[in-house]
Amino acid sequence: MVKQMERRNDEQIQNAGEIIDIEVTEILDPGRKRGDEHRCEAEQGVRHFDPHLGETIANQLAKGVKKKADKGYTTTPLLLVYLNILGGGRLGAKSRLQ
Repeated sequence: MVKQMERRNDEQIQNAGEIIDIEVTEILDPGRKRGDEHRCEAEQGVRHFDPHLGETIANQLAKGVKKKADKGYTTTPLLLVYLNILGGGRLGAKSRLQ
């Protein structure tokens, strides 16, 4: 990692003398907010299998990347994407009941 002089990106790395700006983003299920399932014993609904999971992932990924791209960075950073979409289904509910 490289110490940033001016905080304009999430991070920077140095590779062969070149400084590379990095932006990080997390992609979540539609309507899901980071950490909701851990706060104040939040009510956990049963997640049903999404038969259009591939389409859901593609749409959420496109939205997240566009949101970062629209910020108009002064450089062209690398984008690191954390895809945190739950697969749907009842596995979580079943494991809590056992």
